[in-house]
Amino acid sequence: MSTIKIAANGTITLPAKLRKALGLTAGDLVSAELRNGRIVIKPVKIVDADVFRRAHLRNIGRNP
Repeated sequence: MSTIKIAANGTITLPAKLRKALGLTAGDLVSAELRNGRIVIKPVKIVDADVFRRAHLRNIGRNP
């Protein structure tokens, strides 16, 4: 477990060990939510809407 200090402006720095384990680099996005009194931070992957739409259209009618 890591102890992280909250800066005056509310920012935190994730320890390098955690960033490396999750494959996070500068500029990546994460989501944060409150769950049962705990803060849960998860990586977010952004998908281009056009790329998603084309992939979705290709898969229509296919069995999962």
